[in-house]
Amino acid sequence: MLIKTIDLETNDDALFSKSAPLLSAASELAYHTMDCSALNAEELRRESGIQTLHNAFSRCISTLSNMSKPDELSVQVCVMAVRQALL
Repeated sequence: MLIKTIDLETNDDALFSKSAPLLSAASELAYHTMDCSALNAEELRRESGIQTLHNAFSRCISTLSNMSKPDELSVQVCVMAVRQALL
C-alpha cells in the first residue's frame, strides 16, 4: 500500500497544488520502514519500491532551487530519498 501511495502521488498532475499531499509523509514512512529492518528494505526492493522512490525523487528534484524552503513538499521528499540512499 505504501509503494502504491508513493506511485499515485508522484504521478498525480496536481501534486504540487494539493492542500494535503501524501507524498512527503509516505516518503518519510518508507525511510523509517527501511531504517528499522533490513527485511523491510529487502521487501521494498523486491516490490519495486526503490524505483518508485527514485521516480518521486526525480519528479521533486526538478522543482528545487536556491529559494526552496525546508517545509516545501519537494524538499521534504528529496531529503527522505537521500536519507534512504545512505542507509
